Amino acid sequence: MSLSVDRYELGPIGTNSYVVRASDDAREAVVIDPGDAERLVSALDQRRASCAAILITHGHWDHLVGVAALADATGAPVHMAADERMLLEDATRWAPAFAQLQPSAPDERTAALIALLHALKCEHKVVDPRLYQMSRRQLRARAAEIAQGNWASEAVRKAIDQALAAVAAASAAATAATSG
Repeated sequence: MSLSVDRYELGPIGTNSYVVRASDDAREAVVIDPGDAERLVSALDQRRASCAAILITHGHWDHLVGVAALADATGAPVHMAADERMLLEDATRWAPAFAQLQPSAPDERTAALIALLHALKCEHKVVDPRLYQMSRRQLRARAAEIAQGNWASEAVRKAIDQALAAVAAASAAATAATSG
C-alpha cells in the first residue's frame, strides 16, 4: 500500500497544502493546511474523494486561509493543536486584513491523527521536517512523543493497532494472491 500525497501551493502567499489519501484510488482524503478551499474541493472532486478531515500543522494565518470554507463545504472536522486553537477561533484578530480569514472551531482529536501518521511511519510524507529545521529522525521523535502523550486513551491506541493489523493482513493477502 502506497500513501498518495498531492501538494499544492495555494492562498495569498503560496502556502503548501496537501491532499493525502491511503492510496491513489482511495475515496477519502485528509486535507492539510488548506490555502484555498475552492481549489481543494475541485482537486478532491477530480480524484472522486471526500474530505474526511482537515489537519492544521500550526496556527500561522496562511495555514488557516481556507479552513472555514473547506469545513463548511465538506462537513469535515478540523484538527489542530489545542494550544493554538484560539488562532483559528479568532482568526480575523491575528491575520492580515488581505487574508480574509473566517473564524472556525478545530476538532480536539488532532493528536489522534498524528498518532496514526506515526504508527504508519509516514509523518515525513505529510510534514516536511526541513520546514521546521528538523531531521526526519527528530520529526519521528516528536510524533512519537505526541502519540504517547496523556491525550491518547487506550481505546484510540487499540483502534490504531487494529487498523494496522487489518492493513498488514490485507497487504499479505494481496501479496500472496499476486505471487501465487
